[in-house]
Amino acid sequence: MIHGHAEDFRDDLSRKIILSHKEKELDDSEKEIGSSASFGMQDVLIPSEADYNTIYTRHYLKSLLPEISESDRNILQNGKITSYNVGTILIKKGESVDTLYLIINGLVEMINTVETRNSILSSGSLIGPIYAIENSNALQTYRTASYVEILEIPKEIFLFIIKRNQIEDKVKRLSINRSFLRKSRILGFTSSCHMINKIAEQMKIIQLKKGSRLSDYKKTGIILLKTGRISLYKKKHFVEDVKVGRALSFESLFDNVKSVFTERVEENSEIYLIPFELLQDIPIIHWKFLRVYNHRIRISEEESD
Repeated sequence: MIHGHAEDFRDDLSRKIILSHKEKELDDSEKEIGSSASFGMQDVLIPSEADYNTIYTRHYLKSLLPEISESDRNILQNGKITSYNVGTILIKKGESVDTLYLIINGLVEMINTVETRNSILSSGSLIGPIYAIENSNALQTYRTASYVEILEIPKEIFLFIIKRNQIEDKVKRLSINRSFLRKSRILGFTSSCHMINKIAEQMKIIQLKKGSRLSDYKKTGIILLKTGRISLYKKKHFVEDVKVGRALSFESLFDNVKSVFTERVEENSEIYLIPFELLQDIPIIHWKFLRVYNHRIRISEEESD
């Protein structure tokens, strides 16, 4: 794979040369030297006889359903593996869901015209468990955002396995948690599927009455607003109403960031509490938290002027 000038590799004896990071179409001289590749294309550089799809699906199913036995995972893993090109619709909004999709490789976009932006599902994500459990139609459209490989799990088999293991309620709860996290501006687009699963497992939902104090919760974790209304103040100056899905109390993640804001629960609300230690070693999330913090500081300074 070439990142420099194509002419430097005219006499290169490699069997295949790919010219990458090219904004424009290749000219005739470049076409003589190397190949090009469109986004989402896959190629084999070093052939292998290992069945990586089996390895990946076993790992993903263990992460999603750690309680079930290996024999039950084998039953789920026995489904058909299918490849889809970019732009293929897997499930349309409003359709019944008879098959669950486990993403082995690639990206799938969750499209919902009601939301301000769509969520992206990556390798290890399972599409459709909540629809299977509730026997409901899809609330959004699922469309491939790249070339993908997917394990197809029949709905009846999935329901049989989770009911036999008595984990129906837990699978439903985690599916709801994952869906909420993927819509978060800070966590949804920057966390791997493995991290989303880990957070979804440990996050707790807390009911707050109007006028409740958040001081005890702020000591233990990040707060995400699920429903209701919470306002931020700096001293007596109003800063903002925190939107659903936005974060509070992340200052304790940093040694050099002071907590200067106070919160007011303006109406009965629900929050998710995520333990600090889960996010301790994820730099990109720290960077996003700092951006939010600095933005709120700027607003508070403007208001006080």
